[in-house]
Amino acid sequence: MKFHYWIFRRLLKYSSPLTKVFESILYKKNSSAEPKNIPIFIVGAPRSGSTILYQLITNIFNVSYIDNLVSMSKENFLIGFWLSNKLYKSQPHNSYKSKHGSTIKGGLHAPAEGGGIWKTWIPVHNEYLYTDIINKKQAEKIKNNINAVINKYNKPFIIKNNYNSLRIRIIKEIFPNAKIIFIKREPLSVAQSIIKARENIYGDRESWWSVKPPNYDEIKNMYYPQQVIKQIYFIEKKIVEDLKKFNKNRVLIINYTALSNLHECINNFKFFLGDINIRDNVKLEKIKINRKEYLEPEIISILKAEIEKYDWENYSS
Repeated sequence: MKFHYWIFRRLLKYSSPLTKVFESILYKKNSSAEPKNIPIFIVGAPRSGSTILYQLITNIFNVSYIDNLVSMSKENFLIGFWLSNKLYKSQPHNSYKSKHGSTIKGGLHAPAEGGGIWKTWIPVHNEYLYTDIINKKQAEKIKNNINAVINKYNKPFIIKNNYNSLRIRIIKEIFPNAKIIFIKREPLSVAQSIIKARENIYGDRESWWSVKPPNYDEIKNMYYPQQVIKQIYFIEKKIVEDLKKFNKNRVLIINYTALSNLHECINNFKFFLGDINIRDNVKLEKIKINRKEYLEPEIISILKAEIEKYDWENYSS
């Protein structure tokens, strides 16, 4: 994180007790009313294109989203939105930079996953990944904070956090009318990208990175190429199972390759999101679809053999 961002984060953190009063006013005024719009959740396996999809939608359409400024204001979620709205209003962020899901190099207005915010709502990061039940207080906190943002700014709220890919049943319980965008990508490309992320972050390929599927304990000690394919497959399988709880018109499944045709994608998103305005002065990023095989041939062979074991259309195993 850049030094001035570090300073800004400390200012937000230590001023939190002073801004709690204003936060509570915003909360009481906006959280209890019936929401005027809905939250839309982006889900998918890690490295499947969810970040660039998030960047595109939040840049093109006049929606609410957690930017890096809001993410830094995790103690006072609504204050973060208030500050961001004052600074940026409805300007596009025009940022498509990211590194393993982090967008901080794209600036304070770039869309963020808000991991720290979700940890304040669900304190143990992985505890509720595989269960339908969180306690009532936690559910109300999530619901009221998100509804407060929706009501305050009268816009749909786009939310992307990869861990929510395994919280779809919880999302359905808290937000019965929510919409879900599920992005899929060819598994060999996803697997290679996860392996490279492990190398970049941990310096090896064996250390686990990102979301754990429900059968994590069964696969955690497998040889890493086999393990990574199973990570992707069983995360996607769980997503597909849980999406059955939603009406079909509330789910959009998109393939990563479709992002190469931006104009068609914009029309599809506009139809799915509903009556929504496009921002002024938007810069579009051309998405390059890369299917290059860049790992060692023997590792590619293992990945392909593992991919062949599964039905990636019907998710039967």
